Amino acid sequence: MIVTHTVRRTVDLAYRHLLEHGLPNDEDLGELVAPKLIYYPSVTRDAFKHQGRITDLIASGQLFADIDLPAFDKARDRVMLCGGPSVLADLKQLLLDRGYEEGSIASPGDFVLERAFVET
Repeated sequence: MIVTHTVRRTVDLAYRHLLEHGLPNDEDLGELVAPKLIYYPSVTRDAFKHQGRITDLIASGQLFADIDLPAFDKARDRVMLCGGPSVLADLKQLLLDRGYEEGSIASPGDFVLERAFVET
């Protein structure tokens, strides 16, 4: 499982410690989580080891190079998206361009959107 988290500033990586250290070292869950979880934080406005918007990091292939895994493959990979309306729209289009189909509870697909932000 790959968890990406893109924020503007490094201080906004609210779950960084939990995902990098807490879960993999948890007394009860660590043995299950550590070998299966890849946490990939990226920052757009501060200097950071992974810098840039997640859409750009996926499109350029940099995300996959950094984690040493092949690019998205609809036959193998499923995606859950959560974020603001503009990044969701861009990520959705990126997946549609790769042949992914949006799913829902009524009709499973290759990706789903979590719409956590109120759109006005």
